[in-house]
Amino acid sequence: MLQQLTAEKEARDAAAREARDAVLAQRSKRDALAREIALAFEEPRARDKLSRLLATCEVELRRRERVAEAAAEAAAAALTAEVRHRDATVGYSEAEARRRAAKDAADSAALRAAAEAKAAAEAEAERRARSAYNASLPEASGEAAAESPTTRRVGRTRMADVVRLRWHSHEARYAAFSGGDVQKVSLDEIPFLDLGLVEMVSKHCPEELDYRALQARWHPDKFQQKFGAALEAGERAEVMARVHDISVAINLRKAEVAGTAPGQAGAE
Repeated sequence: MLQQLTAEKEARDAAAREARDAVLAQRSKRDALAREIALAFEEPRARDKLSRLLATCEVELRRRERVAEAAAEAAAAALTAEVRHRDATVGYSEAEARRRAAKDAADSAALRAAAEAKAAAEAEAERRARSAYNASLPEASGEAAAESPTTRRVGRTRMADVVRLRWHSHEARYAAFSGGDVQKVSLDEIPFLDLGLVEMVSKHCPEELDYRALQARWHPDKFQQKFGAALEAGERAEVMARVHDISVAINLRKAEVAGTAPGQAGAE
């Protein structure tokens, strides 16, 4: 019923707009004729012809103004009917509207604050991971530093050092994301595993990879159990599809590393 009333209101609003536009067009036409009459004042024939056209135009203008008034009244009536139906069916009122608007504003502010806090936590976790990693690198000085590229500091690191740093950064972001009580999760907030990064880590610093832990983290059932209630309803299918793809890729990669069949690795 409410949808029908809303559709009728929109149709009447459109009719009212068209009627107002027609009135404006007719007024412009009348004004143009009046200007032509003033210019043709010295020519009786032209003036009389234009005067008859002006009289016809005035009649048409009055008709269109009545149509516009009727359309405006119909639109107002449709709006009144919609409001009454809404009030009668859901108890909606102006006070309730203000209360809901205030609640929506408070919820939005809380969500923004939570997102900012999470972003700050991720940034801090990544900073700590970088600091810890930099502190773990061996110092190099003098000729030893020149002759040993494997001991160069960040800024002139080996590929393995760069990849390791990226992996530690990812792990820090995931720890910040999954830590504590997760109330609401959107697609953009989830630090999905970058399979390209996994390939690089496997190639340059394989000791960093714990496939069993990754299998547990990205197992669809376990992910659903941990974060399912917090996922946005409209994004749940896409999130779980990506989790499934990551899980399959991890199982295949682990099987390749272990030299076993994919079915054996996925069964663990």
